[in-house]
Amino acid sequence: MDVQNLAKKILTWPLQLSIQVNNEKYLFAHAMTSAPEHIEDTCFYLMGNEMNAEYLCNGVEGYTSICGHRNTVNYKIWKNEKGNLIMCDCGCGFIDGRLGCLCLETKEEFYV
Repeated sequence: MDVQNLAKKILTWPLQLSIQVNNEKYLFAHAMTSAPEHIEDTCFYLMGNEMNAEYLCNGVEGYTSICGHRNTVNYKIWKNEKGNLIMCDCGCGFIDGRLGCLCLETKEEFYV
């Protein structure tokens, strides 16, 4: 697949995806998630808004949110204290960064 066709394909994907694994509900978005019944504008999901303490501490009620976009400290997967917000951008686009992966079934973290 060439780059232009890949870009066209990516533009058809949802801005936020909701899935369930082992009876746990997850929300995925590039930068920030919202409650599924509360639709935000495109920039919210792709760029996030101000990462406020409320979102970082509480995430989205009833879901575990998994996002990237903002590099994590020490290029490690970050979780809030409640465990319902996971930031997984481990800087793989940078020379000293890496790709962070999380197995939803086992919660194991892998780094490449």
